[in-house]
Amino acid sequence: MKWPLNTSHFTFLDRLKICLFFLNPKKIWTMGAEVESLENTMAKYTGARYAIFTSSGSAANTLIAMSLTKAKLFFPLLRGLHLLPLL
Repeated sequence: MKWPLNTSHFTFLDRLKICLFFLNPKKIWTMGAEVESLENTMAKYTGARYAIFTSSGSAANTLIAMSLTKAKLFFPLLRGLHLLPLL
């Protein structure tokens, strides 16, 4: 007996919209105005001077590990950095 693990719920129109987004050179995937706005909002909400959004949990974990190790010696910008992982 075969049990399907998952089925696609994307319609043809959904796939077309995604393709149009990727092909439009004016669309920004990261580091856009919306991301900057969210970072500023989060910084104000947490009372921090800055907030940094990462592209993945792995990137966030790398920043956390670097802040907790001797990498601070090599990355002076991380000195005094307090990381608050938010999901």
